Amino acid sequence: MKKIPVDLEDLQMAFETAFDEVQQFLDKETGKVLFHSEDMPMEMMPEDEDWEADEAFMARYLLIPQDDSWEGYADMEAFIDTVTDPILQDKLAIAIDGSGAFRRFKNVLLGEPERERWFQFKNERVQRRVVEWLALEGFEPA
Repeated sequence: MKKIPVDLEDLQMAFETAFDEVQQFLDKETGKVLFHSEDMPMEMMPEDEDWEADEAFMARYLLIPQDDSWEGYADMEAFIDTVTDPILQDKLAIAIDGSGAFRRFKNVLLGEPERERWFQFKNERVQRRVVEWLALEGFEPA
């Protein structure tokens, strides 16, 4: 596996903030995360925008996938299983039922001591997915 000098926090942010209008790439040489959109084009992006067919571009850059919403949902479910307060556990379980689950989950945690633990828990799980993705691509963080 090739080591890459990547800032895991930047890469994690790219995973969590990806959306369809913005493509995010990892520079395999520098480990930098780069963004491309119509509003903020990457200088090294192939002019015809067919970056997937450009061998030189693909040799240097990896398209960073966006974290799937089902993974975020699984994070919430796994966190709920770790909550020891049965009342809070029930509130969180109810909050994630149906559309708007992410917002309701965060609202239930507002003002709760478990809120900070949730952020740490989520951060560790996303970081694990980032490292696993790097490994699938043949890299490990340096």
